[in-house]
Amino acid sequence: MMNMKKAFVFAFSLLLFAGGCKPHLTSGRSNPGDDMTYHIRFNPPSGSAFHYDLTNESNTRVKVEDKDVETRRKAEIGVNYRISRDSSDIILQMNYDNIHIYTKNGDVVTELDAGDAPGSPDAGSQLLSGLKAASIVARVSPGGTIRSVTGYQQVINKVLETNYGQEADKAKTRLMWQQLVEQGIVKKNMDQLIRTFPDSALHVGDRWKINSTEKEDIPFDLENVYQLVSIDDGIATIRSEGQVTGDSTASMLIGYSVKSDLKGTEEGSYKIDIRTGMPVSAEITAKIEGSVLLAGRDAEIKMETEAKLSGKVVK
Repeated sequence: MMNMKKAFVFAFSLLLFAGGCKPHLTSGRSNPGDDMTYHIRFNPPSGSAFHYDLTNESNTRVKVEDKDVETRRKAEIGVNYRISRDSSDIILQMNYDNIHIYTKNGDVVTELDAGDAPGSPDAGSQLLSGLKAASIVARVSPGGTIRSVTGYQQVINKVLETNYGQEADKAKTRLMWQQLVEQGIVKKNMDQLIRTFPDSALHVGDRWKINSTEKEDIPFDLENVYQLVSIDDGIATIRSEGQVTGDSTASMLIGYSVKSDLKGTEEGSYKIDIRTGMPVSAEITAKIEGSVLLAGRDAEIKMETEAKLSGKVVK
């Protein structure tokens, strides 16, 4: 079982930028006379299928009193999406063909792989192996809001029942596994897949702002400004710049009370198929630092993250 500091570092490295509100559109066109307009929205056709390879890396330094711990983490994921429709909602059926997670916490290296046998004695490998075999289904609104995700909770429950006897151990481990699966794998990758765009038409050069709040674990706010840079052969190039600010509201992180004061920046570059709204590629980097009050103890945080995505149509 992880101690409090190690568990905090592990969980914090899984944070993602999620949620959001209605974008505000402004014009940044160098040629306002260009009236060509584009509608970019999440709209994959029913019956289509896509494959994505995703890499998420983070380097986190946590200093608690006189102890300084550095954690490096890299997750490599291959996922297939099959698209169908239910009324106006978009249904995404997800199947993972690869999940590999590398973590270096101080001098301790841990590697988990979905290719390990389901009977592996390691609970983390059992979890990833179960996810690879599972069929996970997400329901997404026409506007790109994730309404529900099902199919992974049964995997978590099975691993808990197999490996943990005491209810207290199960409760803490459940929080950590749900954070890993929901935020580090399933929803993080869906958020990279589904981007929020303005309801109105776009011209090349237009900018829009999205204010979002991360409330799943340590609350923080993100203000991103996106710009449509170009359209070339039906592929939109979009760039973003964002500011991260802390939220002093107390929250719970794997069973511990947490307050944070964070600041940072995020930059992103995306290529989007304007017909389907599906990304072709993306690269997002962020630098965050600040302080966290964890169960009454002050911790200093510095984190750098990089996320990459590449995708293709398979049907």
